[in-house]
Amino acid sequence: MDLCVDMRVTAKGYEYVHPDITKLLLIPASWSETGECPFVVDPATLALGLKLDVNEGSDDVTSSSGFMPLHQLAYIAEQCEHAVFRMKLHDHDKVSGKILGLICLSQLSSNWPDGHNNTALSQKDEPQLESDDKSSTLLVATMVSLNLLESSIRSVIRTFNSEKDKEMNKVGAPLLRDMIETLSELDSDGDVNNRNEHLDLKCLATILRALLLPTRMYGINLRNLISHGFLSAIDRRWFALTLVLVQTLDSFMDHEMSQPCLSDVHHTGADLRKYPSMEKVVTRGQEILTNDIDAFQDKVAAAADFIPSSYRNLFQFIFRALRQSLNKETDVESRQSLNTIFLIAASAILEHSLRLKWCQANNKPAESIARTSKYFVTLDGHGQRDKHDVMIAPYLGDGSKNLLLRQLGSAAALASDLYSAPSSEAPNIRSQLCHGSWDPEVIRELELLANSYEHNDSVDKETRTRDRKPLSSSSSSNAYLLDSVCAVTALFDMLAATFAGDRLVRYEPVYSYVAMWRRDLAGSLTNLGVMKQLISEDLIAECVNKVDCEQWTEISNGLKAFELDLNLLRVAQQEVFPVEANSDIWAEYDMNIALSECIAVQTLLNEVSEAARKFASFMQGAVTILKQQPTSANEKRSLKTTSRICGIASFVLDFYVLSVNVCLVMMQKDLQLQKTDEAALSAYSLHRTDYLKAVERSRMALSTFDNYLDKNLVRSMKALKQYLQGKALRKVMKFNHLHSSAL
Repeated sequence: MDLCVDMRVTAKGYEYVHPDITKLLLIPASWSETGECPFVVDPATLALGLKLDVNEGSDDVTSSSGFMPLHQLAYIAEQCEHAVFRMKLHDHDKVSGKILGLICLSQLSSNWPDGHNNTALSQKDEPQLESDDKSSTLLVATMVSLNLLESSIRSVIRTFNSEKDKEMNKVGAPLLRDMIETLSELDSDGDVNNRNEHLDLKCLATILRALLLPTRMYGINLRNLISHGFLSAIDRRWFALTLVLVQTLDSFMDHEMSQPCLSDVHHTGADLRKYPSMEKVVTRGQEILTNDIDAFQDKVAAAADFIPSSYRNLFQFIFRALRQSLNKETDVESRQSLNTIFLIAASAILEHSLRLKWCQANNKPAESIARTSKYFVTLDGHGQRDKHDVMIAPYLGDGSKNLLLRQLGSAAALASDLYSAPSSEAPNIRSQLCHGSWDPEVIRELELLANSYEHNDSVDKETRTRDRKPLSSSSSSNAYLLDSVCAVTALFDMLAATFAGDRLVRYEPVYSYVAMWRRDLAGSLTNLGVMKQLISEDLIAECVNKVDCEQWTEISNGLKAFELDLNLLRVAQQEVFPVEANSDIWAEYDMNIALSECIAVQTLLNEVSEAARKFASFMQGAVTILKQQPTSANEKRSLKTTSRICGIASFVLDFYVLSVNVCLVMMQKDLQLQKTDEAALSAYSLHRTDYLKAVERSRMALSTFDNYLDKNLVRSMKALKQYLQGKALRKVMKFNHLHSSAL
């Protein structure tokens, strides 16, 4: 097919997709020579339905293969386009707030929100927009609508088959193709929530396959092409089709079920300012957005063509669109926050810009375009990491080094922390946004856009909002999103500086395995140090000296046999994690891989750290109790219990030190830091199962010991005694003694 045939938009914006894909996206619309299209779009509700005289099971509706020819998909898309854009915004009086917000978003002026021109445009106003401006607004709106389409599919599955929904989510976000297949198998007939009388889910699944699945599955793969940044422009009909599909899926549910609940989302909500390294990044991004955003945009644009020329208008638009959120002169109620919408668009631009640099650095030019038979090079690798090259990973799929990382320096660590880090505290921005974690905030932002339009229009607002209930939003989620926006802005700034030859800015990762282990180990040793210092306090020391050692002879001897020393732990800490961070990206990657196999060990380390913190807190409170002269029976009983627990404080400290020792021994083993030779290892028949057993027994003993410490001291000490007699523990600590002697 000649690309000039029925070309609805110029070829600009399609530079990074294979011509075969471009042909599919620009395919002329037609139905068939023998029949007419059975689908119809209600212009009032913007929901898709079947004509009343059409049988749902007929060949006109679904083919026997379950796939729809793409020229027919384009025909339906043009019907949707006509229904969405032929009417003024205020005539869509039966659509949800998010749908009206999407229409507003698709027609915003690229100068918005400069000045006070924050109303969406009616169809008659469209010629005032430059073509590039319309491309930017339409593309961003399509990105957002595709995210919400996946959310609506998920909501329908949850509504009609909650057990299947739970099953699909056990291993993370389910694949889109699996959700569509599940959707096609659902029976919505007769359900009280079914308000779409003329269309079933099997019919919709046929359209969804054609729109969303890869070309090898007879689809145009629209979501992946857009969310991964291959397109900088999109035909308006595809936006309209996506929007209508969202509205149609929502029509199968009542209002509450069509809205994602805050309890359904999986974002961490952690504080990005918790760690100093990331806090500096957030602060830098905040400075850019509030003080010198124009200079920042010029800097990024001039940075060795980091942002492709066809994406620069889009890049400028999304940053201009943030100003309303950050404008301190605008009252909070009328601000049009676009944080999630910004992050969706910015992540796509970032991914494709880095993809082009990855292709240059690794001499793989063919990977710069989307092809029908190849997996994409992606930013984060979420979903099917084993099938994709990940552009910020140290190694390529063929085992060779990723040479882009030599150019990126610290920016690679920041990009990894924001988009692909393993920590539960990491934002994993693109994955969280694309798979529904921030859907409530996305919808809230769209509803704010719709409300802004209503406030600036004379049409009776009550007529259009009677069925809409805006989602609530917490101040903490707003703060987290704004910090995420600032962090991504700072990442663009760092990348621009890097490609301009300025690599003075350093960033130490905070969400990698190495960073988490380094932090957890340091925290454990700090808490143990506090415990040791408190034990030396006169009142605590007096309790320790009064304890009947004969009662706990076996425990005392067992602990002494291990020659435990907190200072030796600090030596081992320095060996595993030197003060100077590893500047070798590939060596640190290997270390991350090794530590990723030690999740149980990291869990034990966290548990010991928390136990040490709590016991130190107990001893601090105990000092006050020990100073008192009890008068009542309760006070006397409290003093006795406190004295008994303080009396075994040295045992508690040694137990915790021993548990951290077990962690360090396994870390040294997996990181191949032991100084003993294979002969010594063989002599004690020490295997990985022994390490794992020692870790398991440590966790079990720690749990029992801490749970009964203030309730049944005898039971706690019995658990400790049994733990010290364990064979795996003795093997591990014997080997550790050999290693310590070799240092």
